[in-house]
Amino acid sequence: MDEMAEPILIYSTFGDRANAEAVARMIVEQRLGACVNLLPGVKSYFFWEGQMQVDDEIVLLVKSVKEQEAALINFITAHHGYQEPAVMVLPISGGAAGFLEWDRGQVG
Repeated sequence: MDEMAEPILIYSTFGDRANAEAVARMIVEQRLGACVNLLPGVKSYFFWEGQMQVDDEIVLLVKSVKEQEAALINFITAHHGYQEPAVMVLPISGGAAGFLEWDRGQVG
């Protein structure tokens, strides 16, 4: 398989549901990702500027391919409400062949 067609999963968290939904919709409409899942109800604990924070957040998961990695990172960062959003790329080492083929066919 071409390295650029390898599946990836992008992970990000949002503090605002409307922002997360808008970004999810635009990612799919612009064919940067095959599918976006929003997982509400996440409670995040972290330090920011030296202070402990506890926030309710929404996890955004994007199913895409390596070819779209840089574009997705840039897109999410540009449309995110946070000063320094969490955006991480997770490589996929396997999965259902039919789904992975569908994923590749939806982006680009």
